[in-house]
Amino acid sequence: MKNNIFSKQYDLFIGLDVSKGKADAAIYKRNRDRNVKSKFVRKAIKFKFTKPGVDEFLDTVRHYKDEDCLSVLFTMEVTGVYSDNVYMYIRDHLQESEAVKFLDTKFVDRWRDAHGYAKSDPLDAKTIAQMCATDDDARYVEKAPNYNEENNKKGHANLKILTHRYQQLNKQLNAEYNRLSAQCEKFFPELTAVFSIRSATALAILEAYPTAHHIIKSSKNEVFNVAYEASKHRCKEAKIDDLFDLCENTIVTLNVPQEAELITVEMVSSIRNLLQTRRNYKKMMVNLASEQPAFKRLQTLIGVGEESAAMILGEVYDIALSKKAENFASYCGLTPRNKKSGSSVDTHGKISKMGSPILRHAIYLASEYARRHNPYLANLFARVKNGNKKRHKLATVAVANKMARYIYAILKHDSDFVLLYEDLMKLPEDTRATFFQSITTDIPEKTRRCIYKYSDENGVVHDFTFTGNDPEE
Repeated sequence: MKNNIFSKQYDLFIGLDVSKGKADAAIYKRNRDRNVKSKFVRKAIKFKFTKPGVDEFLDTVRHYKDEDCLSVLFTMEVTGVYSDNVYMYIRDHLQESEAVKFLDTKFVDRWRDAHGYAKSDPLDAKTIAQMCATDDDARYVEKAPNYNEENNKKGHANLKILTHRYQQLNKQLNAEYNRLSAQCEKFFPELTAVFSIRSATALAILEAYPTAHHIIKSSKNEVFNVAYEASKHRCKEAKIDDLFDLCENTIVTLNVPQEAELITVEMVSSIRNLLQTRRNYKKMMVNLASEQPAFKRLQTLIGVGEESAAMILGEVYDIALSKKAENFASYCGLTPRNKKSGSSVDTHGKISKMGSPILRHAIYLASEYARRHNPYLANLFARVKNGNKKRHKLATVAVANKMARYIYAILKHDSDFVLLYEDLMKLPEDTRATFFQSITTDIPEKTRRCIYKYSDENGVVHDFTFTGNDPEE
């Protein structure tokens, strides 16, 4: 984002290099009189993140204001949790003709390299101040102002906190499942050959029978009852027969350490606790997101459920910051980026992965369902993949990019997603036929299925659901 007009409004440029609990700062004074050279008036200021420390720093900066130098711009790089508090404190204590902005970290790195400056905390503060004062193309980041009154009226700040914690729980849960899977491969490999390690049935069996030898010593009826209850009466006896057959031929040693059995049971307990915590956070996240009108509108997009919609709204606090759908797709990190110059390498590279990883993850998962059920995206997926298995991920990313553009349109225009008749008619006949065979407009009054919309040849919009399973979130 260019800021030619914006940067020329200020006379004092304060560069802040933020670290844990403290910051280095430098003050650069730009003179509007061309006969007077612009220069640093303070090259090294250090302060701690306490009220007296920051207040003293602000007083020091304002000491350099005079009749010819009234406007001040505080700038810092986005450094996550370290920069948030000092940013908000300075923002809340700004005086007239003062502003505080976050800088694009990658732009700062490129600018530093281009000018041959070294990297250290005091030097970074000088680099930031000088860059903002001398480069009218400096890129600033519009970051959501957490916890402020205006932001919390819409629940964006609180929702973002919940979505970030929910994503952390997902990562912890995946890590614990991977550890349990490794434990099973060592002491109970037969279980994973019959049941998915992530199923409630597998967890219940492991909790009661940590190794294959525990299964052999038990009766089939006992094991079946455990599995039957855990699977909500869906487990078949044939599954238990298969498990016993495999366990009877196990090569796992009889002398399994007791500590290993305790670890297996403890892992199962840990996973159960994480699952319950994640369910609680999902409920809070969905309840908070449901207060926004866009929550229901996003779910009219095939593939986006309650969880995905809540995570998207938690990351996108103001769609107006993206002027075009292309900008929003770029913010999601779903656009290709070529790091090489020259026409000989003018091909699509890997996605940039810039912006919010949580937003990108939510859209990518939604696109996995959408590419099978949304006729537009199913056609796009088939066209990009072109029967080549190696292009599967490339085609899925293309679908995710298109999904990001749909999401932008829904949020920008505050409208539902509707499959238009004229667009459906442009699709291949087999794609169109598959779509209409998989939907129904006969929707029960109380249904848990996602409801979508399409228009007929007369422009009348109809609600429909898929006859198969909806996406599991």
